[in-house]
Amino acid sequence: MSYNLVDSVLSEFEVGVILPTYGEADNIGRLIDDIENLSLKAKILVIDDSSPDGTAEIVRQKQGEYSTYYCA
Repeated sequence: MSYNLVDSVLSEFEVGVILPTYGEADNIGRLIDDIENLSLKAKILVIDDSSPDGTAEIVRQKQGEYSTYYCA
């Protein structure tokens, strides 16, 4: 049996949330908090398209608060 990283990651989490962003500095922090407060066993993937408004910085701050999502 070969090791499959995707199966390994998905087996640990019930919900995967993908958030593509551009210019969402006013919303992304609250959205991440709202998802975390749902008490789901979730993994959040934020994909920011080089927002000039600081979206990625806010996501990085949230990454320090929660250990259940990644920033890309």
